[in-house]
Amino acid sequence: MAESPSKGVVREFYARYPDLGAAVELFADGFVLHGPGGSVSTADDFQQTESVLIAAVPDARITVEEQIAEGEKVATRWSWRGTFQNSWMGLEPTGADIAFTAVVIDRVVDGRIEERWVEADVFGLMSKLGAIPPMQG
Repeated sequence: MAESPSKGVVREFYARYPDLGAAVELFADGFVLHGPGGSVSTADDFQQTESVLIAAVPDARITVEEQIAEGEKVATRWSWRGTFQNSWMGLEPTGADIAFTAVVIDRVVDGRIEERWVEADVFGLMSKLGAIPPMQG
């Protein structure tokens, strides 16, 4: 079975990450992201927000673990990994390997990512960065 063209667009986005300039070229003009911290309504806003994390973890990489596509929507389960090398939100770098996971649903129209919904393990990320204590149990 042939791969969905929409899946190909989303996979290309992740292949370009963390080069945000190249990655956001795949966003539509009316791009909107709905995520744990609220909504981002432009590619520039996405780039500005994401660049802060990438500055702290410059070797960040996203690995696509699984994708399912139906029509113009693509669901992706991915893992994000990198090394905490520079300060972030007042936290000093530890050199620790940081990893967290997310499930993202993208809506792709005319070969561009128009809308994105993100459900990420923010607790796990914050815990690994040392912003909050790890969960006990």
